[in-house]
Amino acid sequence: MKIKTSSFRVRPFKNPSGQIVYQVDGFINGKRIRKNFPTRKEARIEKDALELKTIQSAASNLRMVGTHLSDDEVRQAESVFLRIRGDRRTLTQLVDFTLDNLKEPETHKPLADALTENVAHRTAEHERGLISDAQLSTISKHTELLKKISPRRLCPT
Repeated sequence: MKIKTSSFRVRPFKNPSGQIVYQVDGFINGKRIRKNFPTRKEARIEKDALELKTIQSAASNLRMVGTHLSDDEVRQAESVFLRIRGDRRTLTQLVDFTLDNLKEPETHKPLADALTENVAHRTAEHERGLISDAQLSTISKHTELLKKISPRRLCPT
């Protein structure tokens, strides 16, 4: 998250009394800040303090939290929370449901073998009159294209 620093400036200013002072001028959250200082050094210190205050107000929703997660895991968690914002279920409920219902397949086979089996199954359906010649032709063409695109890919069985 990029935080924009304010545009405070320090400039010499002549008071109505004729005295030269250094004025710090800028905005915080739309409110104009103007302060006069007798020396440039004091004005610069105030300018730095005001810019720090601006950064802190812009980042007020950020906080430091100690965690065992890696940077990538923290980004993933933030992404998930943004995706489920407004959902009535909690992240824990969603993860529990997924772990209970989504089982990793015990074996995998090459995609080419699975596609060959699918074409054989579709050919048998064609012979029984369940699919047309055009459907079988389209399935065969798409299967060959898939085999060329990803010849070494595995699929669950």
